[in-house]
Amino acid sequence: MRLLFLLVTVLGFLLVFLPDAYSATKLVEDGPIKTSLIHPEGVVRGSDFTISLLTENRDSVDRFNATAKIALPEKIFSSDDELEWFYERISGESSYGQTVTIYSFPNSTLGEHFINVDLSYMDNENERFSSIALPITIRGEPKLVINTSVQDSIYSNAEFPFTVTIESQGSTLRDVTVKIIPPEIVTFR
Repeated sequence: MRLLFLLVTVLGFLLVFLPDAYSATKLVEDGPIKTSLIHPEGVVRGSDFTISLLTENRDSVDRFNATAKIALPEKIFSSDDELEWFYERISGESSYGQTVTIYSFPNSTLGEHFINVDLSYMDNENERFSSIALPITIRGEPKLVINTSVQDSIYSNAEFPFTVTIESQGSTLRDVTVKIIPPEIVTFR
């Protein structure tokens, strides 16, 4: 029984480390063409991050002259990568993907900013066009969220597990130490 309690207690100290920033996925569905845009919800000022685009033709008919273009606010973000792509043909039931690394300037204004993405393709003789704005929040410092989960009530002399979760938004955590200071009437085994 004590071994089981020890195992439950050890598992209760589960630490979850998330990537440098939370990521969000935006879907743009325009007829048979579906584009998924994966981007961070927030970044720390002066850091870099990625935006990934996946364009899928879910129809068996080829689509032609497809373009994707990312527009960055000049004084907030920059990139050394290509920000515009042209696909002469997107075959039926196929897909294309791109990942772009973007840098936020060290003197970027804090708060929410938008990266615009324009998508277009030819459907028969008609041009189809979609535009979406990706919100990115710039923070001055990383954000750390600590959550604990414990039972609402317990009996005296009862054993109970609890969970500590650490979420990092904007930085990579290393050598994390969690110190739990229980009241005098609670003891660890």
